[in-house]
Amino acid sequence: MTAEGAVFDLGYERYAGPRLTDRQVFWRIVIDGLKKSVGIGKRARNKAFPFSLVALAILPAIGVVVIQVVAKIFGLPLGNDVLLNDREYFDWTSQLIFFFVAVAVPNLLIPDRVENVLLVYTSRPPTINTYLVARLVAMAISVGVFLMIPQLVLLIGEALISPSFFEHLADNLSFWWQVPITSLVYLAVNVGAAALIAAYVNNRGAAIAIYIVAVNVLTGVGFGLSSINEYFSLIALQFWPPRIRDWLFGVSTLEEIPGSDVPLVAVVAALLAFVTLAVLLILRRYRRLI
Repeated sequence: MTAEGAVFDLGYERYAGPRLTDRQVFWRIVIDGLKKSVGIGKRARNKAFPFSLVALAILPAIGVVVIQVVAKIFGLPLGNDVLLNDREYFDWTSQLIFFFVAVAVPNLLIPDRVENVLLVYTSRPPTINTYLVARLVAMAISVGVFLMIPQLVLLIGEALISPSFFEHLADNLSFWWQVPITSLVYLAVNVGAAALIAAYVNNRGAAIAIYIVAVNVLTGVGFGLSSINEYFSLIALQFWPPRIRDWLFGVSTLEEIPGSDVPLVAVVAALLAFVTLAVLLILRRYRRLI
């Protein structure tokens, strides 16, 4: 080595492989998010919980269709109150997505932030907004499996045993807007709350616990205070989806719940305000990291 120093050729070369477009990168992040949400690429024990929930969401719908088929074959009468319909099935799947979101959202957001992977994602070409939208799309697809697939099983199953398959579908056109909008409301409430917590908590276990406790505490406090004023029921996040669902399906199933008389416009306003606040706080958090 000379006094002037030395240059060593370590054989580094410029990347000569394919370069992905913005759209391709976006969908790679979405696919990565889908894998993380259900534990693909991890140990079997990480897959057990999400796949068990998926099975619990879909198998009862298949069971309903099987019962209907057997009843038709043997000429057994089935009353409308015997089996779950599409509106009632949300009561079951909403409980499942509550726990799925509690685990999946922290797994999507926290590791990338704690392990400083965000700088890699946002180097080029995606921005932090692209990253967050891709994660949201991944979560929406995952939750959509819970909420939409069982509903489609019920609809198609009923159509198959009806006298006319296409006539049954035509008579249930409301399905195609009632179920997706209701699913979107459940998605907004659960993912919004879980993502807001996961954005500010760096420990996955703590984020899961805070989400479960916070939602249940808010529900208890909201319903408890609604005896003073019905508008206190708006504090209960889990009250919003069934209240909007009942309006969409034209029924009333919440008469015995405190504060169920609160106007629908107040529920929708509370939902929109919550989602807007959650989005702003999450963006604020992530933009400070980059």
